[in-house]
Amino acid sequence: RSSDLINYFVLQKGYRLLIVNTNRSASEEQDYLKILCSNSEKIAGIIYGFTPSVSDFSQLISNGIPLVVIGEMVEHADISLVTLDSLKSGEMVANHLLSLGHKDIVYITSPTRLISLSRERRLNGIQRAVEGKGNLTVLSGGNETEFEPENYEVEIGYQLTKEYYKHQKPSATAFIGANDMIAFGIIKALNEMSVKIPKEVSVCGFDNILFSSLTNPSLTTVDHCTYWRCSMAVDILVNKKNKKLEVPPKINYDPVLIVRNSSGLAPKVSD
Repeated sequence: RSSDLINYFVLQKGYRLLIVNTNRSASEEQDYLKILCSNSEKIAGIIYGFTPSVSDFSQLISNGIPLVVIGEMVEHADISLVTLDSLKSGEMVANHLLSLGHKDIVYITSPTRLISLSRERRLNGIQRAVEGKGNLTVLSGGNETEFEPENYEVEIGYQLTKEYYKHQKPSATAFIGANDMIAFGIIKALNEMSVKIPKEVSVCGFDNILFSSLTNPSLTTVDHCTYWRCSMAVDILVNKKNKKLEVPPKINYDPVLIVRNSSGLAPKVSD
């Protein structure tokens, strides 16, 4: 998790990390910012692990509290950004599958507009790549909160894959999970139905978490450079605190496609 990595790098710099969960609520976010500003003499800086809901950071600036955002690109002159374009990630995965001959693709996701902006941008990238070159079916889970059980996303991938095969003609030759956990659920369902991966169906995910290389088959996914982005965010914050940076830097990492055994050539259509 990014919070564990940030804590690791913060400790290396001689600071302590206080984790605040705003539940993705703009009002809670604003309340916490006020609390932190009222204790500005004790706060070395703030790192957002997601794209902020609020847009006014004048109180932080006036209190001399440096801010770094690890998230989607947000245009703001006073914010330091360490970003990665999820739109490009989606295009990357879709183009990989298209290059393998896949024309009918299913994207399975938890709600795209809640909790995480990256899901929606990944979907937009996939849609942009597939348009005019194939068919895309989007299957989405229902309501979601910040505190779902650990297997919540695995169950979304599992259940929606099962439902796809139950209620539709199974024409898809490739599935994309909005993240690796959803992709694990897809693989679990396909294995139970004796659908061969990747001979009959390819599966891809996003995030390149540890277990993506340990599943059977190993998962084709996108590495979002989380380790380096967290390290860079802490370095920027410390340098801003020590007044070594006059202009808030904007640093954008490129996603990296990791091709493993879960993706392969699309099966040939029999005459």
